[in-house]
Amino acid sequence: MEQNSGKTCSMCGKKFDMWDEQEDFCFVRHIGYGSKYDMMGLYLNLCCDCFDKIADWFLPLCVNDPLVDEQDCWRACSSGVDDALFFHKQLLERMKDGVKQLSVQFDGISADACDFKLQLKKAADALMRLSDRVQFEMKSLDARSDE
Repeated sequence: MEQNSGKTCSMCGKKFDMWDEQEDFCFVRHIGYGSKYDMMGLYLNLCCDCFDKIADWFLPLCVNDPLVDEQDCWRACSSGVDDALFFHKQLLERMKDGVKQLSVQFDGISADACDFKLQLKKAADALMRLSDRVQFEMKSLDARSDE
């Protein structure tokens, strides 16, 4: 049974099927300073095949193996109790950014019903990404506080 979420792979352009949707290799990241992509946003949707291609490419480049067992998948990238406040502040900033994005999307809604539906879907997708990110950050904070 194929699920039609409307998502497409950023690399190959394939429409997400049930497996792609289930695995959800979708990455949303605000790019701060220190990169040539400063102050941009990364919205990367990968189908299962393209995720494997990317992983096959970047894993051998890593000095420290980033793969962890499934039970450790919510492990924080850095550890230490002092980091909790920093991550909490980052979470709040990301939430503010998400709310700003939603506000901008709603401001641009026109009277056209089709356009309204598309804008509403985009806003719902942005809210879902924000919700996923909040859940991820909360699990990361919980994992750090348990250490």
